[in-house]
Amino acid sequence: MCGIAGTYRWPDGKAVADRLTEVLAHRGPDGAGRYSHRAGDGEVHLGHRRLAIIDLSETGAQPMVSGGLALTYNGELYNAPELRAELAASGVRFRGTSDTEVVLEAWRRWGTDCLPRLRGMFAFGIFDERTGELVLARDQLGIKPLFLLRRGGGLVFASELKALAAVTGGSLEVDHGALVASLLYYWVPDSRCAFREAEKLPPGSWLRCRADGQVERGRYWHLKDVAAEGRERARSGEKPDLAAIVEESTRQHLLSDVPVATFLSGGLDSSYLTALAARHRPGISAYTIGFRAEDAKFEAMPDDLRYARKVAERFGVDLHEIEIAPNVLDLLPQMTYHLDEPIGDPAAINTFLICSAAREAGVKVMLSGMGADELFAGYRKHLANVLALRYQRVPRPLRRGVSGVVDRLPVASARRGTGRCGSRSGSCPSPTCRRRRRSGAATPCTTRRSCSPWSIPTWRARSRTC
Repeated sequence: MCGIAGTYRWPDGKAVADRLTEVLAHRGPDGAGRYSHRAGDGEVHLGHRRLAIIDLSETGAQPMVSGGLALTYNGELYNAPELRAELAASGVRFRGTSDTEVVLEAWRRWGTDCLPRLRGMFAFGIFDERTGELVLARDQLGIKPLFLLRRGGGLVFASELKALAAVTGGSLEVDHGALVASLLYYWVPDSRCAFREAEKLPPGSWLRCRADGQVERGRYWHLKDVAAEGRERARSGEKPDLAAIVEESTRQHLLSDVPVATFLSGGLDSSYLTALAARHRPGISAYTIGFRAEDAKFEAMPDDLRYARKVAERFGVDLHEIEIAPNVLDLLPQMTYHLDEPIGDPAAINTFLICSAAREAGVKVMLSGMGADELFAGYRKHLANVLALRYQRVPRPLRRGVSGVVDRLPVASARRGTGRCGSRSGSCPSPTCRRRRRSGAATPCTTRRSCSPWSIPTWRARSRTC
């Protein structure tokens, strides 16, 4: 990961941009850069902290400036070779081999129309010296973070929320509704974040700041459009070769000029990914978590270490085993600092330990199976989702007769899921509660019992829940 930051027509913008970039130093230990230029009646200042993955030379340094465009970019573009070839065929001459330069030249040729063509994870800010406009953009799924704050006609942005907090003199107020959202979803969704005045740039979108102070927003990708296209293909009888698609995606993710390794839990998703990676990079390293023998008897979750060892042996993987010690709670202050916002995922501890060990070994890139369960409906709650949707189509008078069947629907672990708000068969009339029960999240009904009374009305008013 890299760190990007900047200010646009912001008071004392250069000093603020320098401070933003300084706070992000841990994201990019391999280099730092600054850029400044006039922007209407103000200035733009861009900053960057580099974690060099592709093109380790200075031709990949940022902010990258060329032909009147200045780019600060965080991400990996997996179809960069194909886009590079297309641009080169049209006459573009590249100075280096970084994907940053591909993004810059793609923007020069297509503008915002280049965004749907970018396959990867990214967040960036690009300034046009000719028009005085700054555009921020984020990848389709919002994998790379991008926070921003607007005041008057000015704007500041950064890869992490803590950077914005550091330059606003403690003036940001906590968004209590967002805290309630973190209890409902175990993270803060959409464009909201922990501070009321700040926001996340939504996934699959862009924001343009004009020199006259006007702001324009656009959306270039919608999940519902992809879902609709998939349903149409299924109705037409098309059967995609998922094995080939996943393998090709894995191969592209291995594109790197530095060592790459994998997370290996012993589960199906990470094991499959590691096997595919080993096919294209024989002897690749993998990292896994295990418990000390004396602690394993207290752990409710199964120890994945024995399965990870079998996978490593079968596919010739260099397995590194990280042991969880009793002092793991001592990591929480540091983890909280780096997580930036409330995240209710205990796996963050394992991820932190593995990444720390891998970094000490010189590994900069880790592939994980994160998201596979959501993509391929790997959890029982996803089956519950489908069944519950069908149940909602049953006329209400007939539901009593099938309520016993509904109460046997599979739910998420720890008794979460469809059973958390009254009965599974829908004692709460709110569509919001029904959707959240099916997704395994807590609901406003259950959260009312555990939250301060002032927080629920705030969240309800802004989110139109029950």
